[in-house]
Amino acid sequence: MNSDQPQIEKQKPNFKPTGLLAKEANTVTGTSTVLKYHEPAEARKPPTKEQWRMYVFRKKDLLDTVYLHQRSCWLVGRDQNVTDLTLDHPSISKQHAVIQFRHRTSTNQYGDKSSKVKPYVIDLESANGTKLNGERVEASRYFELVDGDVVSFAPEKSKVSSRPAPSNALVTFTDEVNPPLSTCPPPLDLPIRGDEAGPVYWFRIGRAYGGFYKAGLKAVWHNHKAASALKKRIFSDLKQQPRSRQWKSIREDAVSQGLVTRAEYQLLERNAFDVGKLPIFGVLVLIFGEWLPLLVPFMPGAVPGTCRIPKQVKGMREKAETRRRVSFRHGVGAPEVENLGLDEAGKESGGKSWPMARAKNIKKVLQKLRTDQLLHMSSSLDLHGSIWDRVQLPPPGVLLRRRVTDRLQSVTMDDQLLLRNGGIQKLSGQELALACEERGIDVLHGRTEKLQEALKTWLQWQKEDGGRGRALMKMLFNRPNAWQ
Repeated sequence: MNSDQPQIEKQKPNFKPTGLLAKEANTVTGTSTVLKYHEPAEARKPPTKEQWRMYVFRKKDLLDTVYLHQRSCWLVGRDQNVTDLTLDHPSISKQHAVIQFRHRTSTNQYGDKSSKVKPYVIDLESANGTKLNGERVEASRYFELVDGDVVSFAPEKSKVSSRPAPSNALVTFTDEVNPPLSTCPPPLDLPIRGDEAGPVYWFRIGRAYGGFYKAGLKAVWHNHKAASALKKRIFSDLKQQPRSRQWKSIREDAVSQGLVTRAEYQLLERNAFDVGKLPIFGVLVLIFGEWLPLLVPFMPGAVPGTCRIPKQVKGMREKAETRRRVSFRHGVGAPEVENLGLDEAGKESGGKSWPMARAKNIKKVLQKLRTDQLLHMSSSLDLHGSIWDRVQLPPPGVLLRRRVTDRLQSVTMDDQLLLRNGGIQKLSGQELALACEERGIDVLHGRTEKLQEALKTWLQWQKEDGGRGRALMKMLFNRPNAWQ
């Protein structure tokens, strides 16, 4: 070895982390998506007394309420696989920003310390940035949110305001298929029994139920305000002003003239149902309070949709599917569609498509059905009270026709809007189950893929039939496995 040549230093082993393990640990299960954010050590859920909410608007119309206080972190973005709040707008990044609750401690001038959980927003280096009260915030830095702040996730499109009470908060609701979460029951978080005494545990249980019903009733009120604003907009856009201001008197024209999306239509439908139940149920809540869950199984029809506990929802579905199964076992024959006057109904609609979206056409068709056929349709769709099954008597024909007419019209219009606004691909899991349930499709033991296939076939048949009623009659008198 030549001593004049400089010695080449051997490469030493590098024990620094490569980041691959962290990347793998931060990958969403079942996908290759890597999360751009994970919560800091000071992350906390806000206390129950500070019920932060986010109000969702389209322009000035309130469409949704997101209960921010239910978790410590909300990931906002376009990627439905990982985000907690999905905003489907091209200017929003897949993982755009985060609303994070953090536990912060401050010291005043006298040295006294105080701690509080506060909401913050952090931009995840998104393409178009995040604005706080009109000013773009620096990426990868926390900015505290205070009462009245407005956060924009897209240029003049999507706005969010988080605050503990309703006010002039704004956010654009971009989903045209799924209605606001406020139209469904809020989460019910029951405490797990620990070492506390029995009375303490049951007190916590009662308080959880009380909070659930309180949130459900508030959701009905917020949905009512949103529905009122929507109806006001629809009335101003209608080509011909109706005599009545009720939703059912304008829904045919609102759908046919393209004045509502599927999400708006479902909001208006569910609000009309819930508001009708509100007076009696409100009195029951005041009288029985946390003891109400003991009475709910005996009067499920008196409960608004936003106040149904999970056990009640499951019980109602079990009874509906049992009734449907029994009705199909009776082997009621499907009507001869050629004798129902479906072609005449289409002609009377002036050649317009989807004539079964008109109540008058449905009534004429149902007049030609036998009583057992009407009863089967009502049983399959779970439209009449179970007391008629107990006494083994059919409900009055007038009652059957009115309820079947309303459901067939509602489902037909919903089919139109689903096809118009993007189909079943955009439906959330919860909305998929509700859509199948409304069409008489069993949902309790069905996998998501099976439900999607059934609803896809339903919509395809309706589309090919043009809403004339032929497809409806065939599907309502046959199980989904016979639709293919």
